[in-house]
Amino acid sequence: MRKRIPLIILCLIATGPLVYYFINLYDLLAKTYYVDETKLYKVDTFHLYNRAYQQSDFESGKFSHSYPKLVFQSTNRYSFVIDRYIFEAVTDKKKLQDTLMHDDLKFIVFTDKENFDKFKKYSYPVFIRVYQIQIGDTKYIDIHRMNKITKGNIKRGVIIPPAFILFIGFVVFKKPDWWTKRRVVIWCIVFFTTIIGLLLLT
Repeated sequence: MRKRIPLIILCLIATGPLVYYFINLYDLLAKTYYVDETKLYKVDTFHLYNRAYQQSDFESGKFSHSYPKLVFQSTNRYSFVIDRYIFEAVTDKKKLQDTLMHDDLKFIVFTDKENFDKFKKYSYPVFIRVYQIQIGDTKYIDIHRMNKITKGNIKRGVIIPPAFILFIGFVVFKKPDWWTKRRVVIWCIVFFTTIIGLLLLT
């Protein structure tokens, strides 16, 4: 039994990345990431309580990344966030942030079904994820661009890990005496060129 413990631990460690990989693969194939702007729900017209401010969501893991987001509240105490790929798809971030600095500013919020149902269900103020915001006649989020950004990030999560494993496997299964200085240089060039190419491709 004791001999199996390291193997069990290794399997448990590998489970997390595998689950994450297959979730990404499912999302890519099923297009669960896709947002149809015509199917977004108009929540309501709100008045800005205080100026919006930018924060960062830190996503830990093998490839840690910080995602900026815009947070603000309405006078009736509902909280809103424009986060991750939605924030990246804002057409003019500076103009939006400058506009969301005026107290009592009127703005219209659009969201998905889950957030809309939450808004309708509860009588107290809730937290709403914003997919589209309209101030006056101007909408600030490019939904098409958001879908493209989201798809690219998911594709990277699906394509790059197998490529990385393939290159590492090549190193592991080649005998040490096979490696010459020239072959090491060639391997490094091919490896980095492939990874950079995949990043640009997606």
